[in-house]
Amino acid sequence: MPRMTGLKLLELMGKKKGVTAARFKMILIGDATQIDQSVAKRLGCEVRQKLMRLSELEDWVNSLVKKVSADRKLTDFSSIGINP
Repeated sequence: MPRMTGLKLLELMGKKKGVTAARFKMILIGDATQIDQSVAKRLGCEVRQKLMRLSELEDWVNSLVKKVSADRKLTDFSSIGINP
């Protein structure tokens, strides 16, 4: 993302009132430091190294499909003042 990192976006989402925390979060980082991994863990986020194989991503998404309610709504970031 051009204006902020994925971890920064997750931190901002966590600070906004009325925003529920996403249950399943993954971030792809090219060169994850120990600090990045600590922040991600605190935010309840999985860290994966870029380049991730498409089959790995597909497996992760498919494992989550069974856990997510079909009527769940996505958050419109613009409505909560976050513009990644």
